[in-house]
Amino acid sequence: MFKSSKRTSNRYLLVVTLSLFFTPSYSIDLFDIVGEVASGRMDAKKIIRAAKSIAKVSTGSVKKGASTPEDSEGKVVLYTADYCGYCRQAMAHVESKGIPHIQKDIEFDSDNNAEFKSLGGNGVPFILMGEKSMSGFSNASFDRMYAQFKKEVKAIEKSKPKVYVAGDVLIGKLAKVSVYIKASKTSKIITKITSDAPGVYMGEESNGFFSVTTDAGDGWVDKLLIK
Repeated sequence: MFKSSKRTSNRYLLVVTLSLFFTPSYSIDLFDIVGEVASGRMDAKKIIRAAKSIAKVSTGSVKKGASTPEDSEGKVVLYTADYCGYCRQAMAHVESKGIPHIQKDIEFDSDNNAEFKSLGGNGVPFILMGEKSMSGFSNASFDRMYAQFKKEVKAIEKSKPKVYVAGDVLIGKLAKVSVYIKASKTSKIITKITSDAPGVYMGEESNGFFSVTTDAGDGWVDKLLIK
């Protein structure tokens, strides 16, 4: 009985010591951890990891030369751990707002942990938005960074050439765009595409022309002149 009480006291002492030792840049999630320590489910090593649950938010960029995760375009990537209270806050925030995201646990997945370190992660939560990174979490800091990220994603999407699929309605960039009987401007013009009489893309491309069908029949239109 005495030994058990002594072990419990030592565990509480360890938590209190860590709470004093680590700088305000870190969050130990003290009240969550006390119960774990008292029950013997959390050892000193795990407490030290928990101490790196970052409370003070800092922003930067991914480590030079590091590659961002696959399938993360337009998504927020969150590196988290079970012991991290701020990670839970971050996850709850992105889920409540319906933000596209990928969660990567670094505690139990060695590949995620290695990726996290290669990107410059030192504590959790570690959050990526494109090439930008955030260490720690607060609603306000996250929302500011995400607003800028959305603008960047939108600009990238806008700069990409449009991909047409069969069945798309084509309208000319000019008031009238010629539709040729063949994929050549030297061939006969069969009609004009206008805003009132658009063409429908038929899924073929040849010599810089798209195949279209119109009220006047099938033909070809200069792909640089349609939108």
